[in-house]
Amino acid sequence: MRFLFSAIFIASGCFSSATKKHPRTVEATPDAAPAEMQCQDTTGIHHCGSCAVDCALLLPGADAISCLIGVCTLVSCLPTRGDCNRDPSDGCEADLTLPEHCGSCDTACAPSPGDCDASGTVPICRCPSGQIMTGGLCVTNPVAVAVGDASACAIVGSGVKCWGSNTQGRLGDGTTTDSPLLPVSVAGLTGVTAVGVGFAHACALTQTGAVWCWGYNISGQLGSGNRDASSVPVNTIASGIVALGVGENHNCAVDSSGRVWCWGGNDWWQLGISAPDSDLPKAVPGLSGAVAVTAGGLHTCIVDQYGGAQCWGANQWGQLGLGAGANALILTPQSVHGLSNVSQLSAGRDSTCATTISGNVLCWGRNLADFSDKLLWDPTFPYLDVMKGTVAVTVSSGAQSNCVIATGGALLCWGWDSYYGLDQMPNLGAPVISVSCSRGPSQSCAVLSNGQVWCWKFGVAPMQVMF
Repeated sequence: MRFLFSAIFIASGCFSSATKKHPRTVEATPDAAPAEMQCQDTTGIHHCGSCAVDCALLLPGADAISCLIGVCTLVSCLPTRGDCNRDPSDGCEADLTLPEHCGSCDTACAPSPGDCDASGTVPICRCPSGQIMTGGLCVTNPVAVAVGDASACAIVGSGVKCWGSNTQGRLGDGTTTDSPLLPVSVAGLTGVTAVGVGFAHACALTQTGAVWCWGYNISGQLGSGNRDASSVPVNTIASGIVALGVGENHNCAVDSSGRVWCWGGNDWWQLGISAPDSDLPKAVPGLSGAVAVTAGGLHTCIVDQYGGAQCWGANQWGQLGLGAGANALILTPQSVHGLSNVSQLSAGRDSTCATTISGNVLCWGRNLADFSDKLLWDPTFPYLDVMKGTVAVTVSSGAQSNCVIATGGALLCWGWDSYYGLDQMPNLGAPVISVSCSRGPSQSCAVLSNGQVWCWKFGVAPMQVMF
């Protein structure tokens, strides 16, 4: 009697040596010749149901085969082969050493095929330079991160991805749906070179010199000419911008001629003009020669062409670096006392930090780092060298903590929500290339040279953000 045996198919996953062994079958084709003329035993894999049926030839790439009731059954594939088309009749047809099947059926070097190395027992997928393996796919590395009060954004490839609260559309994906764990793409942005996140809005600078903003807009911080929130980027400035600073509720940008343009909230003159909030960019009067800008909680600072720093806006905590006795409200940009050779500035909520060409880190303003809530400056010297002995590359100043990237990519943080403290930061496994501290509730994030993004906050250890 001739028996028929239906093939077994697996609904999900692929069939390789890395998966659980499920029998797969294909019906053998009987030989028309008399069995006594060909062979005596038709139950083995080389004569399965018929003398002419050799399962080893019928199912190439198989590691284990059985003959079950006259039917060739695929048990498992060789380590470098897989039944990726889920059709047992052609055996383990897929070469898992190729980019489209790098190590298993469901792992690929897509969208940009990498170099799959079959030197080991299991092939290894190597992504192209500038990409990392995430979920079996090669994706472009994040290169910079910015943290707001309840959301964060990172530059990924030529665009931006954001995660966290999406109130008022602050994630920029065209919705108001929160995405606390999975970064979503900001709609329509390409060629992004810088990104910043405020209280509930964000802005990005592109290679063409354009500025785009999205999210909350009650103070005109989107620069759109109205106060309507937007869940997608709106074009604030069409071209000509070379540097961007995003504050809690205001923003400033430097154009190619060194002028500074600001928009948004102006309750403490942080826009450098004596006027109400502005929903369109306005030039800071009398200011030229700027090369970089940073916007804080209620104040703004720039690095000028001579390596000096100038600040304006709120000064109730000395965050403008003007020394004791200065007014609490400053309209016109003023030089930070005694500061020179500045390479970078970062304005926090009520304090400011700078790095110098020699690698020093200097801070002034409100000091929450030692829980005393006192000023960082004294009457004779407006700032403190907080990182003596460390050669700093960049600094990020937040509300209750600050972080520095030192030479070699070491990360050093201090303050209320640094979690570990200055001398206790963990080894995240690779050098740090970008760091950002929130000006609101405690949160900081860092991008590593291997493309990983890690975030932490007060009392919570660093957690990886999966892109």
